[in-house]
Amino acid sequence: MEKIQKLSRRIRVSLQCLLPLLPIFLLIYWLSYETFQSMGFGFRFQDPIPENLTLNTKLLAFLTSLFPMGIFMTGVIVMIKLMKLYERGEVFTRNNTRLIKNIAYLLFAWVIVDFLYNILMSLILSFNNPPGERFISVSINNNEHIVPLIIGFSVLLISYIMDEARKIKEEHDYTV
Repeated sequence: MEKIQKLSRRIRVSLQCLLPLLPIFLLIYWLSYETFQSMGFGFRFQDPIPENLTLNTKLLAFLTSLFPMGIFMTGVIVMIKLMKLYERGEVFTRNNTRLIKNIAYLLFAWVIVDFLYNILMSLILSFNNPPGERFISVSINNNEHIVPLIIGFSVLLISYIMDEARKIKEEHDYTV
């Protein structure tokens, strides 16, 4: 149990350090979009996106990006709570199974938000294109949509297994 507690503490501290940096990194990304785009870290659409985005476009893209970032940050917060429980040696509890189930639900929410985000982002990034070159891109990507669904269902199954283990532990604890 000591290994679990030590590793949980390291993970929790790392996540707590990462959490406030996420929106800052996102803002830096959008303010420096052209630099990241030239390094291959940008959006890829079949239709053209202007090389230089206006400040208004960048800020609108940043604000729109806060939706999927919010889902991700909520996931980090849930993981921090879960690691705190593991640090205290609480493995098979109702709180653990609830938090693990919440991670699965966040993965499902991620798929929906990411799908809508990509549609909206294609419109935002092409809005300053000349008339006739603006576009809305709708796509389902295996890596971005199918994989998180599969992982989400797997995590949901794990939460059910953990809940059954919790019930068995409780029965064992109350057996004289």
